[in-house]
Amino acid sequence: MAFTVRQSLLKCIRKAKYYDLMFDSTPDQAHREQMSEVVRYVEIDFEKKTLRVKEYFLCFIQISQKNAESLVEDILKQLEKDEMELQDCRSQCYDNVAVMAKHRSGVCQRISEKNNLVMFVKCNNHSLNLMGMQPNRIQ
Repeated sequence: MAFTVRQSLLKCIRKAKYYDLMFDSTPDQAHREQMSEVVRYVEIDFEKKTLRVKEYFLCFIQISQKNAESLVEDILKQLEKDEMELQDCRSQCYDNVAVMAKHRSGVCQRISEKNNLVMFVKCNNHSLNLMGMQPNRIQ
């Protein structure tokens, strides 16, 4: 059932053509790094003349290393597996960690080199979450 739902979502994303990527990593309970894949796109209904922004979690990806080169490789492999063209991506969103957001050698720069139409958007929710956790650590 999960496979069918995922395939249905991917079909809608491919039909919309253009999409935004959001990836964020965190260790699981076994301390293995995993990265979540979330995709945002606009669904256009020409008959009803409506636009709806859709955003879906697609999967967790096991990552082997937390360096920019490996993460880009993992992202590109997942896009290929999802049959999504990187050339149709219009923005990328990551947390503000240097390996992701670093201007010259981070994931965002490497993805932008492969598709210069992809904008980088910092994940404000991630920053807000970190700020919200900080008062809990002060003793």
